[in-house]
Amino acid sequence: MTPLRALLGLLFAANGLAMLLVPDTWFHQVPGVTATGPLNPHFVRDVGAAYLLTGVAFLALTRAPAARPYALAGIAFLLAHACIHLVEAALGLQSLAHLLGDLPAVFAVPLLGLFAAWRAPIRPE
Repeated sequence: MTPLRALLGLLFAANGLAMLLVPDTWFHQVPGVTATGPLNPHFVRDVGAAYLLTGVAFLALTRAPAARPYALAGIAFLLAHACIHLVEAALGLQSLAHLLGDLPAVFAVPLLGLFAAWRAPIRPE
């Protein structure tokens, strides 16, 4: 399970760093993002900070079980983000096709993260 936590930590942190450092590039290269409206670099960086901190929490969790609450807090953000996508689709603000395109990154990865963080031991493995 620790390799999965490390992989998720690296992915979350890398995504967060890209959002913080090159929001324009991130915005135009991630599939489906341009369909959500115009680029707002400040907003992309805000969300990037949350992804970076989630990644750091997951990387810490590979070494310190005490980091579990922080990893779960980061996952709570990602799951709330997924819920926003569901609500927007339900309200007709995003298409079903867009929602289906979101399944891997917006829904599956946070659920995998929830599983990995929830299963983290309270004491060292």
